[in-house]
Amino acid sequence: MFTFITGFEWSAYVLLTVVLAVILITWMNRRKVKSWGRRLTLLWILGLVLCIVVAYRDSYHLSVMAMTDPSLQGGVFAANSFQSTLCMILGAVNMLTVLSAVIIRKASYREWMFYVLAAAIIIKVLVIESSLLLL
Repeated sequence: MFTFITGFEWSAYVLLTVVLAVILITWMNRRKVKSWGRRLTLLWILGLVLCIVVAYRDSYHLSVMAMTDPSLQGGVFAANSFQSTLCMILGAVNMLTVLSAVIIRKASYREWMFYVLAAAIIIKVLVIESSLLLL
């Protein structure tokens, strides 16, 4: 059944659409891209903002606070849930891709890191949004 989506939830879905559009447009024009570092940085920033918006939407901060104070009501996902653990691991992958691309300045390496980052963001989105649908 369709439920009404509030304004803040719309912003998460609009941002998700922008992130997926950047990934798709870059992939379609991959032979013409001259600066993979800029594309990687743009995707990293958009992915980071998307993660922050989704964590706020799902009240993840309440789940973290509920770990130390059991009297508090947690957010949508517990801080020690499968979703939280997987997203933390993929967040570390995100950071490592960008940091390694700063050190290794080859365009071919940065292109591969763009694809790794895109895959990590897509997996995080699929896990969180499919888990929300199953709740």
